[in-house]
Amino acid sequence: MYLSNRFFGDEFKVKILISSTAYNDAVNKYMLEDFDYVFSEYTPELLDEIIDMVESDEGDGRFLLLLDDIIDSSLMKRGSTTKIDGLISRYRHIGNGDIEGKLSIAMATQYFKSISVIARNNATAYYIMGMLPEAELSKISEALSYFGGSSREFEEIYKKSKKEAYDFLYLSVEHLEARRNHTELIWSQKDTLNTKDIEDKKNNILKNEEKNKNE
Repeated sequence: MYLSNRFFGDEFKVKILISSTAYNDAVNKYMLEDFDYVFSEYTPELLDEIIDMVESDEGDGRFLLLLDDIIDSSLMKRGSTTKIDGLISRYRHIGNGDIEGKLSIAMATQYFKSISVIARNNATAYYIMGMLPEAELSKISEALSYFGGSSREFEEIYKKSKKEAYDFLYLSVEHLEARRNHTELIWSQKDTLNTKDIEDKKNNILKNEEKNKNE
């Protein structure tokens, strides 16, 4: 998605990868060649440096921060998501004073529940890749049931997106649409509930998860 110009490969002036497996996974070979900065370890201090770089850039080019496996790491599981959550909640406004929205953030994870409620509340889209175990699909369908209106309907949407090898489910939170890859529209909020109903359902799900987490 971020290497090919058929997707988002040419939309960013600077591409930054933070991945715990950056240098020991052969799959990352082309990422290492194409990305401008690659780090194998996340620290809050590194995040501060990246923000400073974006804010001090005088041009109008955009920056990509790709977090791969980071939120599944032991560091994140020890509760060190505060800095990332803070960035996610305000990333749309990060810029150089004259231009906002210079930073885009992408997260790749194998475990949906590793993504914080704050991150999910600010997500503009989801890409659900590969074939999921039933338990993991159940967690996702519960959290994203505002696509379709129920967990069961969400699972039907997921199944419809898997017709051929390498198909993926694209969920646009911004437009409340579900697509097989980017092209085939599977579901749209226009066909079911009105936008306010879906937004209320989404907020109730997130509030309940936050309440359960605190308890």
